[in-house]
Amino acid sequence: MTDRELNALFGLLALREGFVTKEHLLGAVDLSAASGERDLGRFLVTQRVMRASQAKAVEALIGAFLETHGSALRAIEALAPPAALRAKLLAGDV
Repeated sequence: MTDRELNALFGLLALREGFVTKEHLLGAVDLSAASGERDLGRFLVTQRVMRASQAKAVEALIGAFLETHGSALRAIEALAPPAALRAKLLAGDV
């Protein structure tokens, strides 16, 4: 399981829960890659796009999804994001 896959799962769950907008998420993926930040959740919190409590909630959901689906990629598939969004998140260098 790669950082990229975990960050994609984090982003999709944050979006699903309404903690970020699609625009904020995609912007954060680009900016975090440019800044060298490897943890998308931490980047979203430091940029004040999300609150720390929201990031913790998403981390808990990630644990549940990994337990249920066995891998970040299978969890992402279970969320059934639009293909373009999935590709963008998995291509990010975060």
